[in-house]
Amino acid sequence: MNQSPDHQAVGSLGLKATLLVAVIMALVAGLWIGSMTLRDQGKTTKGPVGIDDPAVNAPVLGKKRPEFRLPDLEGNPHDISEWDGKIVLLNFWATWCPPCQKEIPDFMKVREALGPKGFEVVGVAIDQRDMVQDFADGLAIDYPILHGEADAAEVSRRYGNSLGGLPYSVLIDRQGRIRYARARPLNADELTRMVEALLKED
Repeated sequence: MNQSPDHQAVGSLGLKATLLVAVIMALVAGLWIGSMTLRDQGKTTKGPVGIDDPAVNAPVLGKKRPEFRLPDLEGNPHDISEWDGKIVLLNFWATWCPPCQKEIPDFMKVREALGPKGFEVVGVAIDQRDMVQDFADGLAIDYPILHGEADAAEVSRRYGNSLGGLPYSVLIDRQGRIRYARARPLNADELTRMVEALLKED
């Protein structure tokens, strides 16, 4: 039996609508699976991890922190392994970055409170040494500061900062595993909660 042109058009529209619904459902399912995958990656280790930031290279989470060596402001080289056995906040920053400047006093506050329990902050300035020195002196930064330009930026990338955003912070546990990473500022309350959670794992 032959269908009228109008009937055929209605049938064609119905088929297109069905296909559209199927495509939308497939996209929703794909997004859900992707979010579940990220959630599962965040459970590779106990404690806090950061997977909510697109600048974070999620595969570094739960992995051993990469080795690197950079000079301090006096020109003395330091390996990250010097702080093995401590919980370390590795903070990448620059003097020209206002959010970086804002969070540094909070880091000093948390270090003063939790340093005796095994917490350390290591700043890595992606900047010129003279500018870093002047800024560190003006703010009386009391934690280790390493510096470099291209070299420090490369270290940041190896620690998951694929987009090169600043500030960028990485929290490393006593076993040398990366437990948290984000390319946004941290405040004292957030940092305290995360460090205390890692301290409780000991």
